[in-house]
Amino acid sequence: MMRRALVIGAETGGLTGVANDARDVASWLRGHAFAVDLRLGPAATRDAILEAFDALIADVRCDDAAVVYYSGHGGLIELTDQARARVGFLVPTDHEPQGSFRGIVEIQWSALVAALTARTPNVTVIHDCCHAAQTVRSARLPGARPRALAAVRLTADALATFAGRRRGADAHPHPLGNPQAVRITAAGLGLAWEHADATGRVHGAFTRALLGEASALGDAAASWAELGRRVRDRVLHATGRQRPEFEGPTDRRMFDLDTVDAPARFAIRQEGRRFVLAAGRVHGVEHGDVFRSPTSGDPAVVTQVGVFESAVALATQPRRPGAFEAVAVRRATRYPIAIDVGDPALHAALAAAIAGSARLCVGDADPLARVQHRHGQLFVLRDGHQVGPPLVADAAARTVIRLSRMAAARTVQRTTDQLLDPAQLAIAVERVSGPPSWLADGAELSVSDRICVHVANRTQRTLWLHCFVIGPGLAHEALGPISAGTVIEPRTTHVLGAVTGVGAIGFTLPQHIGGSGTGACGIELIALATTMPLDMSSTLQGDLPVASAPSAETSDEPAGRAPEASRDLSAPPRAHHAVAARLRLWLR
Repeated sequence: MMRRALVIGAETGGLTGVANDARDVASWLRGHAFAVDLRLGPAATRDAILEAFDALIADVRCDDAAVVYYSGHGGLIELTDQARARVGFLVPTDHEPQGSFRGIVEIQWSALVAALTARTPNVTVIHDCCHAAQTVRSARLPGARPRALAAVRLTADALATFAGRRRGADAHPHPLGNPQAVRITAAGLGLAWEHADATGRVHGAFTRALLGEASALGDAAASWAELGRRVRDRVLHATGRQRPEFEGPTDRRMFDLDTVDAPARFAIRQEGRRFVLAAGRVHGVEHGDVFRSPTSGDPAVVTQVGVFESAVALATQPRRPGAFEAVAVRRATRYPIAIDVGDPALHAALAAAIAGSARLCVGDADPLARVQHRHGQLFVLRDGHQVGPPLVADAAARTVIRLSRMAAARTVQRTTDQLLDPAQLAIAVERVSGPPSWLADGAELSVSDRICVHVANRTQRTLWLHCFVIGPGLAHEALGPISAGTVIEPRTTHVLGAVTGVGAIGFTLPQHIGGSGTGACGIELIALATTMPLDMSSTLQGDLPVASAPSAETSDEPAGRAPEASRDLSAPPRAHHAVAARLRLWLR
C-alpha cells in the first residue's frame, strides 16, 4: 500500500500565508509516509492543478491512501439566469478577477474526487478556503484576512462549459457528497481566515488548528471525527465565528479505512452558578439523563431540557476551570431488549453488556429488538426483520453497539414526533429515474429508483437542514451534511439530489436500509431543521459503551479546554427552535 498526496497552495489576491500552510501540510503528510506532490506559485495554475490531479488518479491503486489539500482563495459564482443559484470555485494562481475566468468550479472538482474514489476508497479532501465572500464579517483575530473573493456572475451555459472541461465521462459528482471521501472544509458556508502568529508568520486559522490538534493526538490512531471536534473548537475560539466541517466517513481512523466506535461527546460549561450541557431535545436529551466526564468520572444529571441545550446538576464541582466533555452513561428512557439465548453463560454476558449501556435494558415487554442464538451465531431482529449480518456468539460488545445504534434511530423518530409542523417545514419526494413522478405518503419505490427529496422552508427564517432515512430494522443514515446542516433560505425549497449547474441527478437509497426481509418494507424519510448550525452526528453514533474513567491523578484532560459546542452553541436566543417533517414510503 502506498500513501500519495496532492498539496496545493494557490497564493493570490493579497493572501500571504497560503504557501506557509501548504509547506506545513506537506511536511505533516511526509511524516505519515506520504509521497507528496507540492504545487505552489506557477505550479498551481489551473492547468497545472488539473494535470496533477489527473496524475494522482492515474497513480493510485485500490489499497492506497490519497489526500488532496487546497489552500487559497475560494470564490462564488452567481448564476444570472437562475434565482439564488450559486456555485463555488477554487482560485488557481493564473485566475484574474477582471480577466477571463480560470477558476476550477466545484462540479468539476467533485467529479475529479469521484474519479479518485473510483480508484481507491481511502480518500481525504481538505480545503482551507471559503465560498461566501458576500457575508463578510470580522473575525476576532487582529489583522486577519478572509480567504475569499467577490462573487463572479455567469450564465448556466457558461458554467456548464467550465464544468465540462477535462471532466471524465464516467466521473459524476455525488449529489449528497462523496460517500467514500472524508471531506474537510475550513468554514462551511462562512469565511476562512488567515492571520500572523506571535512570530509574524502568517497561517490559515484552520490549517494551524488542524496541524496543532493532529500533533496533540500524536499516534493515538484517532478518528477524523475526534480530530474534527478538536479543530472546530480551536478555530471557533480563535475567530469567534469560523466553523470547520468534517463530513463523510469520519469514523475512520486518520488515513485508514478502519473505523472507531466511540460514544458521542458533548460539552458542559459553567454559566454563573449553573452548568449547561450543549445538547437538547434535538439530540434526544431528556430530564433525568445522566452524563459523565470520561476523564474525571464526574456525573452530571439533566434537570431542565431546552431545544439545543440543557441544564445539568453536578455531584461535585469541577476540579479544573473551563468547560469539559461528557458522554451519556444512563438515559431516562431505556429501550428493552429481549434475549432469546439458551446458553446461560452467553445469556449472562449479553445481559451484562446490555445493562451497562446508556439507553438499553433487558426486557420482553414491547422490545426494541430481540437477540437470538442459532447455529453458533447471534442474530438481531426487529419486527421479524434481521438487522445486519449475524455476529459470532462471543460478540456481546458488538451486539450492544448495533443495538445502541438502533436505539439512536428510535430516538430520532421520537424527536421527530415532537417537532412535526407542516406549516413550517414540508417534505416531498420526486422519482427522477424512468417516468418522473411525485411520491405521496405511503407510495412504493424500488431500491434502484433515483429520487430527489424536496424540503420546503415555509418560515421567514434561515434554517439548517438535516435529513435521515430510517429502515424497518432501525438501520439509519444521514442524507447529506451532518456536522452543520444544509442552509435553506426563508420561503425556499432545497432539493437533495440536485446539483447546481448539472440538474436533478437524484440518488438511490442505501441498500442496507431495506433490511434482509423479502417483499416491500416501510421506510421513513425525516427532515429536521434548526435555526442555527448544529452537529447532529450524535444521532448516528448512539450511546456506545464507555470505558471506565481514570482517576483524577491520571487524567490527561487539558486544563481550561473548552470543547467546540461550548462556544458554537453558547447561549442561543430563546427564539431559536427546531421543526421536523416526515414522509413514509414502501421500499421494494
